[in-house]
This record gives sequence, C-alpha cells and structure tokens, in this order.
Amino acid sequence: MNQQEYSIGFVFNARMSQILLIKKGHGPKCVIGRWNGIGGHIELGETPLQCQVREFEEETGVHLPEANWAKFTELRGADFTVHCFWAVSNFAVYNARTKTDERVEIINTRAYGLQNITNIPLAPNLTWWIPFLKDKTTKNHLCAVLANYMKDDELDADTNAAI
Repeated sequence: MNQQEYSIGFVFNARMSQILLIKKGHGPKCVIGRWNGIGGHIELGETPLQCQVREFEEETGVHLPEANWAKFTELRGADFTVHCFWAVSNFAVYNARTKTDERVEIINTRAYGLQNITNIPLAPNLTWWIPFLKDKTTKNHLCAVLANYMKDDELDADTNAAI
C-alpha cells in the first residue's frame, strides 16, 4: 500500500480571535466545500515542516519560516499521515491572499464563539482543534500526539459524524 504524507497548518492572529483557513475545492471528500487548514502533499526529500512552509507560501503568498510553526498532532490512516502544525502571526493572517483555485480567508473565531464554531462548514476535527488551540490552559501542554483517522467513506460529510 502506498502511504501518502501531508502537512496542514493553522495560523492565528496574536489575539487568537482570527484564524486563516482555506475553502477546499478538492482532496478527500470529507473536506471538499469545507474550511480547512492550509497545507498539502509532502514532496520527495521534504520534511513535514519544510512542506508546511512551502505549501503555506504557495497558497497564501506569505513566507512563514519554520521557526514560527509548532507541530501539535499527527493523524494516521491506513494509507496516509497528516502532520498538523499551528502558528501565531499577525503578518501572515493580514497579508495572506488567495494564490490558487481554493479561497483563503480570515475566519473570525470570536464572531462564532467557541460553542458556535460548528455553524460554519469546517473540515472534520476543526470543531475541536480550533477551541483546543485557542484555550490558554492547553498551550503549556501542547505536544505532538498520534490519532487514528477514519477513511473518507466512513464520514458523513453533512454532520462530520461516523456513519
């Protein structure tokens, strides 16, 4: 089986009130039409962190160096691994522009509130990742953890729930 590797990143402004996301037009069916972190496929010879820096710049036009990113989890499925990063950068949030066929936009997390973040179409896991990363009490305990992920066809695209 061919194992695919990806990186994905989430960038907040300094007040943690806004996050930069991308509206997915392609990829696994559980993310199409939903807001997701910015990232992509890891190229041969590239580390997950190098991929994150490259993909973020390709999709937003903003170079956010490796030192700005922190890994917070890794998702693994039968045939893929997703390395998940986050960063805080006012410059990146406010200067990012759509550079591909997928729209990049600032999402105001305060407007939705942590309880109502599910009112916008988010990719699976973002309904808890965003509040987790925003929570000041968890920041001192962030570490890379491993999570197993279900295949695309085991997710209901309308509810983010297993079917």
